[in-house]
Amino acid sequence: MKCRWLVVFFCLCQTGYLYSAIAFSHKIDKAFEALNKYNYFDARLYFEKSEKNYPCISNYGLSVIYFRTDNPFHNVDSAYRRIQSSIVAYQGPSKSEISKLLEYAIDGNKLQDTKIAIENLAFQKAVNLSDVTSLNHFLQIYNGSAGYNEALHKRDSIAFSFAKKENSSSGFHQFTVDYPDSYLYPEARLRYEKT
Repeated sequence: MKCRWLVVFFCLCQTGYLYSAIAFSHKIDKAFEALNKYNYFDARLYFEKSEKNYPCISNYGLSVIYFRTDNPFHNVDSAYRRIQSSIVAYQGPSKSEISKLLEYAIDGNKLQDTKIAIENLAFQKAVNLSDVTSLNHFLQIYNGSAGYNEALHKRDSIAFSFAKKENSSSGFHQFTVDYPDSYLYPEARLRYEKT
């Protein structure tokens, strides 16, 4: 009798697990359906609700929402955090998540392509603003991206132009303190010593 109850209990647990997996699976489907209809509010809600069971695909979907500019959730930094989380989760997805990744044609290449697109947009925004603060922000968050060296060079050039415009020893000294690894450091140091 005890054994029969254990079997029944085990079957109920498995059914509950199966029902839970199906319910979360439906949330992923609903999320992509909403995303395809540009219903970003529902898509975001469904992706967030399924993040625990489907971290790779949910974070990918959220990165797409944050990346797109046609919705109120657009935020390049959030898109970048989400795609990085998706890439990490892609290293060990569950069996149920693997089937959804295949269903929606999401693989390592697609994740990397999305990451690069986000990095490129962030780079363009920082360069277009063309100020030290925006470039520092890019350099801090997008370390290792393709535009990193160019952004670093541009940031140093802008900061050095401010120091030259000020043309004071304190301005050149501040540049050497703030940017000791800059390619313009030797020139700033020389001007500091001369003024």
